[in-house]
Amino acid sequence: MNTTHETLEPFSREYHDATVHGRAIALPLADSMTEGDDLAEMAREWMATNGVSMTARFDSHGRMFDCDKDDRDIWRVTVRHGRRSFTIRFGQSIVDSGNGIPPCITDVLCCLPKCDPGTLADYIDTYGSCEPDEMTVAEHRQLQAGWRETCRQWRQMERVLADCDLDSLEVF
Repeated sequence: MNTTHETLEPFSREYHDATVHGRAIALPLADSMTEGDDLAEMAREWMATNGVSMTARFDSHGRMFDCDKDDRDIWRVTVRHGRRSFTIRFGQSIVDSGNGIPPCITDVLCCLPKCDPGTLADYIDTYGSCEPDEMTVAEHRQLQAGWRETCRQWRQMERVLADCDLDSLEVF
């Protein structure tokens, strides 16, 4: 087995502007930008085994998260399984955005929730940087918004991917 990790050339900026007859098109997500990536192979296998596909449509270039200091590419990623689908907003890394590199399957799978996020208190315990009583109002609001979005994504995943092996997504 070849274990070299040869980096592929980044996509051009024209990738963002892909159109057919003047309408923006959704492009299939690449496996990975690195050849021989074991995680990408696992992602490809999971998608094939479960009959899942993903496409991405460039949405905008700007700040996606409250903590962003730099602009990034923001994509609309659609996950399909059979006749069902859901769409999430995906913020590409700042570095990849600067190089015009679209998200890959592994990037998206790593960002999807792996289990029910539980209550807001559970979420704060997991993702908060301090004890809840030491938190500023702004930090609490930011965590609450993150929890709501994670709950929304989890409900979508349960609806669309209910008969898929979601437990095996833990590796991402």
